[in-house]
Amino acid sequence: DLTVTQAVGGTISVGTPLIVNMPVRGQWGYLSFTATAGQTYALMIDAVSTAPAANQNVSVEVYNPSGGVVATSSLPGSRTYNLTNLVAGTYTVAVVPWYGMTSSVRFTLADGVTGTVPTDGTVTNVATTLPGQNAYYTFTATAGQTLGLGFICTTNLSVSITQPNGSGLSTGGGSGCSPTNPGAGNHLWTRSLPQTGTYKVTVTPSGFTTLGVDLTATQAAAYALTFGTPQSVNLPIRGQWGLATFTATAGQSASVTLNSVS
Repeated sequence: DLTVTQAVGGTISVGTPLIVNMPVRGQWGYLSFTATAGQTYALMIDAVSTAPAANQNVSVEVYNPSGGVVATSSLPGSRTYNLTNLVAGTYTVAVVPWYGMTSSVRFTLADGVTGTVPTDGTVTNVATTLPGQNAYYTFTATAGQTLGLGFICTTNLSVSITQPNGSGLSTGGGSGCSPTNPGAGNHLWTRSLPQTGTYKVTVTPSGFTTLGVDLTATQAAAYALTFGTPQSVNLPIRGQWGLATFTATAGQSASVTLNSVS
């Protein structure tokens, strides 16, 4: 049996789910949405069904205005594409059920979750609206700064930092966060930032879930140690760390004792 059909068209708008029904064997969908320069979107695909065989792959490809592929996958179920730093224009989305299946798929487009994290310890609350959606935040710093990034999470997630030149930042601490962690948090820190400019913090949910996290960025608490004089180190902000220094002469021996920890 042969069938020839037009592709199902439609426009995806932010905040308005679009259900694409492809009731004819071999039919596919060809959708569109628009973006402005530098925009971030999350595009979720869910409520996927196929027939006569259930749970079959449905391919989705997202093309930029010049025809280049910016996202693609072939899966039987839900997924979210995180589309960042888009160029201005009209994007097209092709949705193709495998094996000529009939299918129904729902598309939801959401604005990206973005913002700025102050480096003075102020708490930044972060929450996403779509399962699988990332959050993208930035902070500005100068080369040589000592910063700590703390995060308290209500869902399982991971956090990474990208340098101004686009390469990953090597940090101490742990990137994963779970509500079951002690204090439901974790932190990243670096003794000396390598570049001056804007750093990007990417928060990624574990699995197909929304995320919730509080971010704090702070300078390390600096202290000068003196031989024979106890020095209290107070770190009142989640993710903050301390940097203590002392002066020694060549060949000198010294010991540092840590106590009264709370």
